[in-house]
Amino acid sequence: MPTVRSLRPALARAPPVCCGSHSHERRPPLVTVKRPSGDESCVCSRRSWLALGGGISCMCCTSAAHAYSLNADAQRSFAVGMDEGMREYEDGVRRRKVQWLSQGLGDFSRGLRICELGVGTFPNASLYSELNMRNVQVVGVDPNPFMLERARDYAARADVDFVGVQGDDTCLEELTTTSEGKFDAVVCSLVLCSVNDVSATLGRISKSVKPGGRFLFWEHVRGTGLQGIVQDSLSPLQQVVADGCHLNRQTLKTLQSCKTFSVDSAETFLVDGASLIAPHISGFATVIEA
Repeated sequence: MPTVRSLRPALARAPPVCCGSHSHERRPPLVTVKRPSGDESCVCSRRSWLALGGGISCMCCTSAAHAYSLNADAQRSFAVGMDEGMREYEDGVRRRKVQWLSQGLGDFSRGLRICELGVGTFPNASLYSELNMRNVQVVGVDPNPFMLERARDYAARADVDFVGVQGDDTCLEELTTTSEGKFDAVVCSLVLCSVNDVSATLGRISKSVKPGGRFLFWEHVRGTGLQGIVQDSLSPLQQVVADGCHLNRQTLKTLQSCKTFSVDSAETFLVDGASLIAPHISGFATVIEA
């Protein structure tokens, strides 16, 4: 796996959302999910980081407990930063991610409706294309509309059927009350590190997936030994500078204790050069009917 070096987003030179270098004719639609109060603005935020010890960026979707205070220019800059800053990371983990999606989604020759929660700029788009998943629809949920603009472009380039939804995990219930019903699978990549309550988010995910469907997870987590101790000590600061991102989440233990999931596969590994977020887990779980 290639070494992941400095991935800090170049926010200062952020261009407009559309660079004009490609066609937008095939862009899928963007949907805004209304809050119960009628407010369409999203109260979930996303931050790029890390100033601490590694210079790696993390696409972490925070929970509704964090007020979304960024103006449009800042949202646009974060979207550009995440798009550009995460490319080396995504290149480094690409082979492993292809295997993860292939094993987790199983027989994808049939039509599947998948939700990517915290989809960001949709770095997985080319992976669906590589796996020849032509009969799959991906509903991408993200609080940042500029992330979704880029996600739509990447989906169009990869010929992936994609619908962008501006929102967070609290909108899953509304998305599954449509005529299309529950999802066949939910995919999370670097999301659960920043939600306010992992168990609550997992609960919403399990309710949004058909019984027997899949939840695919790809997360950075707490390491062991000295690395874990360092993560514990720096996590409070990380939560401040990275808008709620935790360095020391033990996400797999939380998932294994969740009675609505049966963990079928889980792998722990290190991403070379990723410093404090090097420890990762990936795998998939089956949703159990309550």
